[in-house]
Amino acid sequence: LHGRDFFWSARHPEARYEARGFRRAGEDWIADGELTLRGVTRPVAVRFTLQPAGNGARMRGTASVSRLAFGVGQGDWASTQWLGDLVEISFDLRLAAAAP
Repeated sequence: LHGRDFFWSARHPEARYEARGFRRAGEDWIADGELTLRGVTRPVAVRFTLQPAGNGARMRGTASVSRLAFGVGQGDWASTQWLGDLVEISFDLRLAAAAP
């Protein structure tokens, strides 16, 4: 999916998420921020859990994004007949304390 119709990674080699703030949602957390993908920036909320793990923490979560809002799926792929618009992103990060 590196081509122009999808991520066009030759022109946009990086995706970036910048959290602007965090808030509690029951036992979970929500990061409010902006995702930049394919040169388009949109607000995206990321729901996650954060648990201590060894000398760091484990962060697991999800976010839903509209692929079409970011221009992912051009030409024939702009239709949602075969490929839906909403994409569920999930992650499982293990964070470690930096070495002194």
